[in-house]
Amino acid sequence: QVVIDWLTEKGVPSPEIGSLQIFRVDLEGDGADEIFISATHLDGSQHATKAGDYSIVLMRKVVGSDAVTIPLVADVYSSSELEITFPRTYSLANFIDLNQDGILEVIVGFDKWEGFGAAVYQIDNQNVIKALWAGC
Repeated sequence: QVVIDWLTEKGVPSPEIGSLQIFRVDLEGDGADEIFISATHLDGSQHATKAGDYSIVLMRKVVGSDAVTIPLVADVYSSSELEITFPRTYSLANFIDLNQDGILEVIVGFDKWEGFGAAVYQIDNQNVIKALWAGC
């Protein structure tokens, strides 16, 4: 439901759920889990997109007494005509403390036509920082 609500806010009418990954992880070690959701709905051609297609990674986190949804990465397509975009498909790859600061970083992998890669994201409260990116 979080994915559908977020996509609706972004202007996607009647979003469809395609592939979905959900992870619960305590990034900061504070006893409160963050929820990470990777969701993708593409036509499968690896070349074209149309309105309603997307690939996203969202974080759901409690801030104060509210649950907020924060995108790490989001490609949402709105053209009613098929467009040649060579879209990326994002997925959660790992959670690891790469810089030894006691807070886990989030590794997001991506695939696209004739390419792949990964990005490292640091989470600082509600701020998402892309710390490292590599792709080919």
